Amino acid sequence: MIITITLNPALDKTAQIESLKIGALNRLDNVINDPGGKGVNVSKMIKALGGKSLATGFAGAKSGEEIIEKLNDLGIDNDFVKTHLPTRTNLKIIDANGALTEINEPGAFINENEISALTDKVIALAAPDNIFVFSGSIPKGVPTDIYAKLINAVRKKGAISFLDADGEAFRAALKEKPDFIKPNLYELKQFFGVDKDLTLKETAALCREIIKTGVKAMALTMGADGALFLCESEVLFARGLKVQVRSTVGAGDSFVGAYAYAFGQKTSWKKAVSLAMAASAAAAATQGVKAPDKGLVLELLEQVELKKIETED
Repeated sequence: MIITITLNPALDKTAQIESLKIGALNRLDNVINDPGGKGVNVSKMIKALGGKSLATGFAGAKSGEEIIEKLNDLGIDNDFVKTHLPTRTNLKIIDANGALTEINEPGAFINENEISALTDKVIALAAPDNIFVFSGSIPKGVPTDIYAKLINAVRKKGAISFLDADGEAFRAALKEKPDFIKPNLYELKQFFGVDKDLTLKETAALCREIIKTGVKAMALTMGADGALFLCESEVLFARGLKVQVRSTVGAGDSFVGAYAYAFGQKTSWKKAVSLAMAASAAAAATQGVKAPDKGLVLELLEQVELKKIETED
């Protein structure tokens, strides 16, 4: 079983506009509401590939109910902790040139009873070989070490943990040695306090330092420049696939979803990372926050090339 944890989900309102004008009236077209948040997007990608997952996290009031209803409509199993305050709504505006402007709410305050309820739910779901995907921002009221505590708890029951977070939540969780992590290049440089441009080998060397801490596998996404993949014995690089970019929203989540799906199918590491690359590119080529079509993912999969990178330990 794959369980996705979204502590700060959102009702994503995506709209098109000819040109965004600051300080003036803007009229939106083709407004669509979709369930969003990083873990929710991971579940949508898994579903698109033909897999199953259970989405959980916090959801409250009318916006939270709409997220649950839309997940049900998509056929995605879910079991959210109901909160006393409404789930946030985020606005994604895409202009005629494909440029994306995001206006995201911070998320409602989560109280101790709600945190406790989710913690109990996660621990109850933990079992040998179950995969937990912890991803996204931390809402108000939730301690930044929440992912660290949950990873520690599910590991004790033999479960596998994936992490896609940043900032203090990432730093704290990294100490628990999750099985797989997916930072992006900005987050990696932020983690190491680097503010200069890096060569590919320099970037790989920083990633290798994280692998040495006990993380089993890692992907570093670099947008259109591609991605690095590391395990204890190997470093691979894949160039970014050339697609017509329609929206970058959820591309990283589709990456994680495809990797989790392939991992759960006991696919080889190279096939898993290749599928992740294809899913991420397909998501970028898909308008809005919907998961990309499986056919497009498989089409792009044929274009993925992996190159071995040598690093100095």
